[in-house]
Amino acid sequence: MLMHQQNMLQDMTRTGTYHAAITENRADFEGKTVMDVGAGSAILSLFSAQAGAAKVYAVEASGMAKYAQILASSNAVGKAIQVCHSKVEELSLPPGTQVDVLVSEPMGTLLVNERMLETYLYARDKFLKPGGKMFPQLGRIHAAAFSDALLHSELLGKAAFWQTPSFFGLDMSRLHQPAVEGYFTQVVVDAFDPSVLVSDCATHVLDFATVSEEELYDINIPLNLTVAHPCTLHGVACWFDVLFNGSSSQRWLSTAPGLPTTHWFQLRCCLQQPLLVLTPNTQLRGSMRLVAHARQSYDVHVELHAPPVAPGMAPQKACGKFDLKEPYYRLTQWAQVWVSDAEAANIARYLNLPLARFLALHCHAYSKVEGFRLLRSNMESETRDCTFLRPDNTCAIHPVRPLQCSTYPWWPELMDEKEWQQEKADICEGFDHPDAPPTDLDAAAQQLRIATMQEYQKRLAYKPSRKQSKKAAAL
Repeated sequence: MLMHQQNMLQDMTRTGTYHAAITENRADFEGKTVMDVGAGSAILSLFSAQAGAAKVYAVEASGMAKYAQILASSNAVGKAIQVCHSKVEELSLPPGTQVDVLVSEPMGTLLVNERMLETYLYARDKFLKPGGKMFPQLGRIHAAAFSDALLHSELLGKAAFWQTPSFFGLDMSRLHQPAVEGYFTQVVVDAFDPSVLVSDCATHVLDFATVSEEELYDINIPLNLTVAHPCTLHGVACWFDVLFNGSSSQRWLSTAPGLPTTHWFQLRCCLQQPLLVLTPNTQLRGSMRLVAHARQSYDVHVELHAPPVAPGMAPQKACGKFDLKEPYYRLTQWAQVWVSDAEAANIARYLNLPLARFLALHCHAYSKVEGFRLLRSNMESETRDCTFLRPDNTCAIHPVRPLQCSTYPWWPELMDEKEWQQEKADICEGFDHPDAPPTDLDAAAQQLRIATMQEYQKRLAYKPSRKQSKKAAAL
């Protein structure tokens, strides 16, 4: 339970944006009554109290409520918080109780997974004063066509086992086709490179202040897309963003590809039958329909139509049904290597590169926080390894590797894991080195903690280039 909350809290893009959205809009919170819907650890309740809220109802149905109470009692601002261990739909407050502000993190994968938005709207209708504020107030689902032959081949390959003609003397091959079809019903959740996108973007807006619960049961998003260049089209890629529309400051929390990765990542519906786009500026027609089901999620129906591949042939059509509840989490745990300014300069000298050139080639532009930069991952690698990790699992800059790497895997955070030794030995060339373990564990751990705690600043301070701004505006 706490591990799940930690995963969300350490998503610094998420947590930092919420903190900024609330504390930068003190006028919306100071002296006001607030309800935190699905409070979890009560972090949003505590942020609301920091912004001056007079009373905060932290409503949490799960056993996390007791931990929320501990956190509220452990912080001075927590005296304004009343933890309510209840479903919002069963919440018992004094008759006529209404609040000035609703805060919540009701977003799941593709915005709507887990169907927490319905609870958010219930709280709006029952407890929010007319004209009250909602944080967030608006959500958008974005969809674009993508081309990714590696992903398509990967899904096909996952079913290869079922082609086995003699598995302990038994023929498994009759189940190969059903297995292929099964893998192509899973939505793929990962962080993909924006370069796989091949079309403009369709957007569906949900205004949480006005949308009805019934409108969330069946969401239809028309896909009228233009593919700029000839390619093989493999499906539809999706992401979402939400708006915190405060009186003093507006903040967007985005899960778009190319921006700092969140714990939501992005989502793709990969079609079993690809479409061929043969001419520039080809028009695609189709739809993505999200139909709620009883397992707190949605079935995603995707249909795309493209022009025929040759005169006289029928137009191309590809469709698929995907279960948002059963995703394929793909490549979500690749390395994040932080380097200090001094380490970056040292590596640049080792590579005989000007520092500015090294930073442009090997560090993310948005990632500078408190003297650290994030090294780029190798997007050609199936596991998105560090850009300096060679195919033979050795380091190309080993003599000048960052402190984070030289002390890995003896970080205190990892040594607490039960199976850390075997797991790290499989991937770390220096695990059995006679000089191991290093002595400066505390320095390495502190560097990582500082980088993690300050990481959200990279999102808040990020200033995209003019080209990136134009692309973002188009989304």
